[in-house]
Amino acid sequence: MRKEDRKKVLITLNGNYAAADQGDDRVEMVIPGHLMRKDEQVYLRFDEPAEESGVEPVHTLITYPKTKDSAQVVRTGPIRSRMIFEVGKRSECHYDMGMGVLELSLVTTKLEIREEKEQILLMIHYSLDAGQGQVVDCAIDLTVREKVSVHE
Repeated sequence: MRKEDRKKVLITLNGNYAAADQGDDRVEMVIPGHLMRKDEQVYLRFDEPAEESGVEPVHTLITYPKTKDSAQVVRTGPIRSRMIFEVGKRSECHYDMGMGVLELSLVTTKLEIREEKEQILLMIHYSLDAGQGQVVDCAIDLTVREKVSVHE
């Protein structure tokens, strides 16, 4: 992919993680990234700050087809995982934080992707299960806007 095919974007990420016995955990961040479109796919690439992982940045790639009926999130670095989201479908996910691999079952409850003139809205809501009942309900909402700065 040519460099000019990539757009610099600013991503507002809001995450909410609710475990039945531990309450809610919220994450909010605004981070730079890149948006690319190629071969009927949309690619959103960004690095989660090092303070989130405690070591080094976590490299995140979110992809979805132009049909907007599924999405995939791949994380590499100190935290490694691959999640596939399709509403109503169960998929397996391996989550590795460097201390062993946690095998999880994932069920997508909501997947909404809206491409508007000035922004892309991506909402992924899902439940994770470790085989002994529900572990956590998760919601990730992203707003992606083209980055405009006089300092670039």
